[in-house]
Amino acid sequence: FAVAEGALGILLSLVKQLPRSDEIVRGGRWRERYDFLTGDLITHTIGIIGLGRIGAQLARLLVPFEMEVLGYDPIVEQESVSDLGITVVEFDELLERSDYISVHVPLNDGTRGLIDAAAVARMKRGAIFVNTARGGIVESLDVLADGLESGQLRAVGLDVFPEEPPDT
Repeated sequence: FAVAEGALGILLSLVKQLPRSDEIVRGGRWRERYDFLTGDLITHTIGIIGLGRIGAQLARLLVPFEMEVLGYDPIVEQESVSDLGITVVEFDELLERSDYISVHVPLNDGTRGLIDAAAVARMKRGAIFVNTARGGIVESLDVLADGLESGQLRAVGLDVFPEEPPDT
C-alpha cells in the first residue's frame, strides 16, 4: 500500500507542479503562480506496468479520479483485473496511449532495461513517467534526461535509481 500511495503522491506532485509552485511562493514571486498551467488526472489515461499487488492497489487508489486505466503484465489475464477498472493491453499500446505511466514490476532478466530509448520514443509526447519499482528497469538516467530535454517526457518522478545512491 505504501508504494502505491507513494507512486500516486509523486504523480500528483508532478501533474499539479507542486515543487515549482512551492518554490515560486517561497521565493516571494506570488504572481508567477498564475503564469503556468497545472494538469489534472480526471479524463486522462494512466498506464500501469505490472499488475501485481502494488499495481493493482494503485488502480484502486485511482478510482475517484475517473481515469482510464491501462495495464500491462504478461502473466495477468483481463478477467482478473476487470473489477479494478483496468484494461489489459500490450506494452507498446500502453506506452502510446498513456498520459501517465507508473512502473510496478520486479527487476529480473525480462524487465532489466525495459524502459530504454526506444520505449521512451514510443510514449505519448509529453507523458509523465513514474518509477517506484526498481532502478534497473530504466536502462539509464540518460534515457530519461534525453526524453525530458526533447519534450518527449514532460516530467519524471523516481524514488529508485539504476545505481543507488545515484552518481548524478
